[in-house]
Amino acid sequence: MSLSQHFASGKPLANPPQSVTARVAADKREFDLRSSDTGALSGFTSAVLLQPLDVLKTRVQQDSQGRASTSISGVARAIWAREGVTGLWRGTVPTLLRYVRLRTFLYSTLFVVYFPIYFY
Repeated sequence: MSLSQHFASGKPLANPPQSVTARVAADKREFDLRSSDTGALSGFTSAVLLQPLDVLKTRVQQDSQGRASTSISGVARAIWAREGVTGLWRGTVPTLLRYVRLRTFLYSTLFVVYFPIYFY
């Protein structure tokens, strides 16, 4: 049973491998692309879905200086009226660049760093 099958089963190891490093190196090839793709997809999804909330939070913080309404619904209506629906996704490209690269790195290194420590 490979380590990927073991993690999917959720069962504890009955016989821990003699050389975890050798086992990880053998299974690493299997996880490299999958974990990188998963990390990139995770970063993309979180950036696209959460960007409107981040824009609203930032505008509420900026508007709390005594200008317009500081309620989330008031700020959302103001953005919608001035900039349209695309105003809620302002700044998405830099966020995507940051999140996708970071999550790809984190997910691809998780298997190499965390799992050998976990089985040690």
